[in-house]
Amino acid sequence: MLKLRKSTLQKAFIPMIISFIGFSSNYALSIALANVLNKDQFGVISYTLMINSLLATFIALGTDSNSKNFLTLYIKEKALRRLNFYISWNIEVFSKPVIISLILFSILFFIIDPFTLYFDHQLTEFEKITTTILFTAPFYAATSILSNYLLCDFKVKLFTYFFYMQTNALMAMLILVAIYTDLLQASLSLILTLFILVNIFNLISCLIAIKIKSPIIYECFKHRYHKKKLATKMHTWNKGARAQLITNFLKKAMLKIDFIIMIYFSQSHAELGIYGIAMNTAIILTAIPIGVFQHIVPSISSIVKSSKDKKMVQALWNQSLLINTLVVFLGAYGLHLYAKEIILCFYGPGFIDAAQLIQIMCITYTFTSICGCKSALFAFTGNTTYANFTYYMRIVLCIILAYAFKDYGITGVAYASLISEFTRTVISIILIRKTLNFKSLGVI
Repeated sequence: MLKLRKSTLQKAFIPMIISFIGFSSNYALSIALANVLNKDQFGVISYTLMINSLLATFIALGTDSNSKNFLTLYIKEKALRRLNFYISWNIEVFSKPVIISLILFSILFFIIDPFTLYFDHQLTEFEKITTTILFTAPFYAATSILSNYLLCDFKVKLFTYFFYMQTNALMAMLILVAIYTDLLQASLSLILTLFILVNIFNLISCLIAIKIKSPIIYECFKHRYHKKKLATKMHTWNKGARAQLITNFLKKAMLKIDFIIMIYFSQSHAELGIYGIAMNTAIILTAIPIGVFQHIVPSISSIVKSSKDKKMVQALWNQSLLINTLVVFLGAYGLHLYAKEIILCFYGPGFIDAAQLIQIMCITYTFTSICGCKSALFAFTGNTTYANFTYYMRIVLCIILAYAFKDYGITGVAYASLISEFTRTVISIILIRKTLNFKSLGVI
């Protein structure tokens, strides 16, 4: 029988609160955008933010997650030379897609935009959105890499803050301040500009945090090594990064697959906005395992080394699982019960169709969250192939079911997501038990 320990509760509490505030900030941003934009514009901006996240994943080339496999070990063993080599390699790899993205941005901004300005006297939404994504994605990706460096150095609270909270919190705050001071009208251009500025600030502040809290990593930025000196380790790092890139992209695509499907199945941008509101409301449930299990994540890689380490991590996992289960079920029950009231209070009757979707998605994200950070168990033990399989399965099954349920509109897409996520969860539990001999559900 599981007993809740005070020490586990203390370690899980602060990261859980930070991640919850981060997801709440994302929700506050959604509310602010819905109140300054019409439903069609809200659908467009939701799509823009999703594409920005996917492009940033490509630009990072898997090096953000890859650092967890190597940097954690190097820091723990105080292998400063290998730490220096790794960060030099990371900068070398990261710089190439950044340059390509900025070149494409420059072409759009300095060649296409003048024609639009001179002949049409205004920028089209396509150009605004594309230039914003191409310019912002490198900053978003760089912040992801640096925040993962903080996690590798066991700065769990700072990682959670930068990775999940700061961008959305600042965006929501700036928009709300602008609304109440009458500085902002329903302007898509101004919102995109704020998004750019916030991402730049996020990167700078993350770098400052590393300088203050992780000087051992910051010093590595000053000492760059030539590519030839990195040759002995580059093959291993490149192989790991490629695997992580595929995993990261599939994971993000898997979590947003129903929203991506909606782009093709929706009758208008307004439906896309309604679905986006429902998703932003229910997805807050996934903040719970992210926070609760965050203090365990750096230790997961040790379960493949010895049975003693596996027992230690399993005990910590079981303790965190109890907290996670209680909070997830309470959160899901509350969202399901008060879905209509939440929509009417924050968005108004124009978005009331999102209430039914929230009730369905509560069940979906309960399945996502119930076993904790399943993806971390695969990623930190070198079993990304199994994680990728579950992501592929979820994406393909969701597409098939969404097509089968297309006559039911956006509700059919929500049910397709629910069934495919339940299937993925069951398969993940089985694979973790078979490959790692680890009980992700505590007893299974």
